[in-house]
Amino acid sequence: METKPMYRDANVGDRVWSPQFGWGTITKLKGSPIYPICVVFDIDEDNEITFTQTGKQLSHDINPSLFWDTFTIPSPPKPKQKVKRTVDGFINIYRVACVLLIDSTIFSSQSNATSMIGSIAGEFIATVPLSFTYEQEE
Repeated sequence: METKPMYRDANVGDRVWSPQFGWGTITKLKGSPIYPICVVFDIDEDNEITFTQTGKQLSHDINPSLFWDTFTIPSPPKPKQKVKRTVDGFINIYRVACVLLIDSTIFSSQSNATSMIGSIAGEFIATVPLSFTYEQEE
């Protein structure tokens, strides 16, 4: 898809901006058939850089690099890192009526888990080891 000529109304002396070179001045038009716009940039007044009518420095560039004004491209925030966490512990399982109930407390040791047997009304079934890994953003 060819871009429409952005600089067909350009004049010698017009100020233009490039993200690569900063501000510059158009010094010639019709420099060559492919690169008719000649610009001298403030950072290097000894060299003239040419551009296409669509503002591209090279004819095969996808996007232009010459503009009438400055712009900024905001940097996205640094992505949060995902950290793997492992949980190792023990849980107590009870039967309450016809349902198995798992105490949601994860105990750090089997002795801690068994010391809490009876904290839930129901028939104690077992203390079982539990281990799982999950990812969390940090």
